[in-house]
Amino acid sequence: MSQGLGHSDLAYRQAVQDSQQGANRLAAFEPVDRLARFGQGLTGVGGMLGSVQTQTGPAAPQQSPLAGALQAGIGAFSLGKLFG
Repeated sequence: MSQGLGHSDLAYRQAVQDSQQGANRLAAFEPVDRLARFGQGLTGVGGMLGSVQTQTGPAAPQQSPLAGALQAGIGAFSLGKLFG
């Protein structure tokens, strides 16, 4: 029973930490978002000012060389089985 309580406590602490990280991310990107909305408003009014596009969020994870080699090997093996 105490093990279940430990997992619940850990899950709660992780949820609190995730929530805090989300709030910190929103606070960090708030000026960028405000500027993007302002630019989009100018684009709508001016017509000839061009367009403003912003993209926020975490960067895409980079694949390791080993993972890429394994993926290529699996793909080649699959093709070999398909055509061989």
